[in-house]
Amino acid sequence: MTAADVPTDDLMAGLRRYAEGELTVTAAVELLIAHAHWLDRVPFRRLVDWAPASDEGPAYAYPDWEALELLAHNPHTQPASLGPIFDTPSELGVLQVACSLAHDWLGEAITACDPVNVRLIAAAVLAAGGAR
Repeated sequence: MTAADVPTDDLMAGLRRYAEGELTVTAAVELLIAHAHWLDRVPFRRLVDWAPASDEGPAYAYPDWEALELLAHNPHTQPASLGPIFDTPSELGVLQVACSLAHDWLGEAITACDPVNVRLIAAAVLAAGGAR
């Protein structure tokens, strides 16, 4: 079952449950939640699996990071019937970074660094984005 019809508050809680204990996945999930764009997009929600609450535990949402990453790097390949995946390059950039944190090299690179170097990387990202 996908998260296509799950209320947004439930989706946020489910994503957080899924990410619990994984720093890079938590960072990716919180980025998507804070950005407040992706959770309302049907194409995104269709790539998030939903596991309803059961005797084994509460509901959680599991993003298909591989499929999301493919979509993030090839946004114009999705069927037109799904509607636009993003409205601005900034929205697409957020999805690309989230996927890289959770599923790809960026998450691995960050977790390989000590706190001093993580701060240096954060400063470099701020400078590269013109936000410093």
